Amino acid sequence: MRIQRFDGSGAYLGQWGSPGSGDGEFNSPTGVATDARRATCTSADALNHRIQKFTAAGAYLTQWGSLRKPGPGSSTSPYAVAVDRLG
Repeated sequence: MRIQRFDGSGAYLGQWGSPGSGDGEFNSPTGVATDARRATCTSADALNHRIQKFTAAGAYLTQWGSLRKPGPGSSTSPYAVAVDRLG
């Protein structure tokens, strides 16, 4: 369970994440989006019921959602992420 990064020609640039439910860990990464400057990467994690945000180098920044905290901001199996031109 990880995210891998490649350049436009397919050359491997790096990876981040490992199996689990802690910060920066994934159970089922299902969607990835980058901002316009490729400064951040955001990923849905369906089985951990959250969305996580990382730097382009893979450093964990923050997360949104949690099945454990019902109510506003909670999520159930997010599977896609989109980032607009403003980030």
